[in-house]
Amino acid sequence: MGGDLSAAPAGKTPTFLVRALRDVDGANLDRVQIVKGWMEASGKTHEKTYDVAWSGSRKPGQNGKLPSVGNTVDVKNASYTNAIGAPFLTVYW
Repeated sequence: MGGDLSAAPAGKTPTFLVRALRDVDGANLDRVQIVKGWMEASGKTHEKTYDVAWSGSRKPGQNGKLPSVGNTVDVKNASYTNAIGAPFLTVYW
């Protein structure tokens, strides 16, 4: 897909419609992330991760990081509950 983005008009930013669904028998979702990777003319590579959708009413902190959704895993009994997170997340970014 990355090759397709080079055909975008100069100065235009690509946009994405993202919809993520949990597995039928799986745990709820915490967040959706988009990872941007690029390479300088010198060949040096970079990457940046963006939180673009998340469950609940959390907001990114002043450092730009999203607080943890929490954890409902019971390691002793190898189980979890779907008391946190979301069954699906949708965003236009």
